[in-house]
Amino acid sequence: MHRQYVNPSTLVLFFFLAVALALARLRSGALTLPIVMHMEATTVALLINELTRSSSAG
Repeated sequence: MHRQYVNPSTLVLFFFLAVALALARLRSGALTLPIVMHMEATTVALLINELTRSSSAG
């Protein structure tokens, strides 16, 4: 369980991401699509984190 996420909006976002990943798995019949989707979501989250951190630092 991700206990570091306490903001309710983050949990709602994760819920919808999980639903999208589950639907991708069911429709594609393979794990490749949901794995790629997860990688993309992680990349976007890291980029947003870096951009917001560097803009607030300077």
